[in-house]
Amino acid sequence: MAARWLGLVGLSILAGAPLFQLIVLGPLATRTSPPLFLESIRRARAVWLAATGTFVLAQLLLAAAQTEAVAELPLPQAWDHAVLRVVFFDSRFAALWWTRLLLGLALGGLLVSQASRHREPAGTPVTTRLAAGLGLLLILSTSLSGHAVGARISPPLAVGIDAVHLAAAALWLGGLVELSLLLPSLLTLASAEHRSNLLRALVPSVSRAALASVLVLIATGIFNAWEHAASLKAVAATAYGQSLLLKMALLLPLLGIAAINLLIIRPRVAAGQAAPDAGLPRRFRALVLAEVLVGAVALLAAGLLGSLPPSGQQSLPAPVAVARQVGDLRVAFAIDPNWVGVSRFRVTLADTQGLPPADVRHVILTFTMEGMNMGRTNVTMKPRGEGVYEAEGFYVGMPGISQIGVAVARAGGADRNAVFRIEVPPQHGRALEHHQLLARARRRPNRDRFPPGSRRPASRDSRRARCTGPHRAVLRSVHPTGRREPSRAACVWPRLRQ
Repeated sequence: MAARWLGLVGLSILAGAPLFQLIVLGPLATRTSPPLFLESIRRARAVWLAATGTFVLAQLLLAAAQTEAVAELPLPQAWDHAVLRVVFFDSRFAALWWTRLLLGLALGGLLVSQASRHREPAGTPVTTRLAAGLGLLLILSTSLSGHAVGARISPPLAVGIDAVHLAAAALWLGGLVELSLLLPSLLTLASAEHRSNLLRALVPSVSRAALASVLVLIATGIFNAWEHAASLKAVAATAYGQSLLLKMALLLPLLGIAAINLLIIRPRVAAGQAAPDAGLPRRFRALVLAEVLVGAVALLAAGLLGSLPPSGQQSLPAPVAVARQVGDLRVAFAIDPNWVGVSRFRVTLADTQGLPPADVRHVILTFTMEGMNMGRTNVTMKPRGEGVYEAEGFYVGMPGISQIGVAVARAGGADRNAVFRIEVPPQHGRALEHHQLLARARRRPNRDRFPPGSRRPASRDSRRARCTGPHRAVLRSVHPTGRREPSRAACVWPRLRQ
């Protein structure tokens, strides 16, 4: 998520700057003194260098995450020549990754070079148009790497609309950064009369560009929400839908600040009050900086959306119900729905006579992913009736085999433990691509991954062997298809409180 957020921040600044120069600042260049623009360009050079570095760092972090995903190992164990070859040279991810990296470096270098020459942006220079074209190509390559390629209806249409959405966001947020660099020069270098004339031309142009960006963001955002969320139920039940609601909530203060600029600041500037009221330009700059800050937080929510599987591209799975006899207790376990998201978990207990046991003190669920060293999550279930216990939440974080332990603590009888292996289906449109990359990386022998004398990661069997006492057991696990198979369920359930 951090990598996606950093990438969106760098993208917005790099791609939004030339668009803002072309649409807003270009017509004002003939009305502005060269020292004013030169001072703002000097400030922008440092910002563009930082944005380029941020974007490159984001791409490196994405490549590291992709390497771990393909190898199914953490770094540095995932640094295998076959895996790196697939990640960087032999996959769709590699083609788009190199495209984004080269476009980002070219765009950042062009902006920094333009600022280093200290040229006044007269009219619409060729370099600004070229930078705007590189920015649009960078936006398109970013959309081709997102959820839009797995759209339910028309992937090309979804990619185009997503690119327009990103371009509008870049024009708005990147333009705000560009504007925040220009306003200090406006306040210090320009005379009162000159400042009033410049604000009278600048503020309406900024307001029109911001209003157009907001309208495009709303229209394309509605389409993206419909495409990726699919239903209101999915919005409320999935992590993607809840993150979408968070992003929409963060847009409200942005719209509020934009409304203040449009309804209060702009009429006063148009009436010529900027010259007698010296605090008006400072209030305008404060509002611009507030928009930049809230916009950065909104991009964080957008980065979270990019790292979660869209609910609209997920099939709505049916509930899974399994049961097992453990000693004198029959433990029935159900998960509804069986997916990566918010689910309801139910445990129903019955004794040998089919009656709910009366001596149960508490029931604890333990969640782990088979074959993954991700730790475990313990959840104490709430009683919902005689022999019925429930818990609800986002406890299954990825598709695959989820080992769910049920620990029953009893006051009079013996404590009972059961483990269920639940196969959580893939719910992302790119899950097949991940498995293809993994299979391609494993075609080559990886015997040199651990050279002689190095320490291999502990295998699953060796980790189980270290678990002793009452928590080491072999139980019959039930597959969702009904097939029963033995599974060593050591260390899955927590130690019960006495």
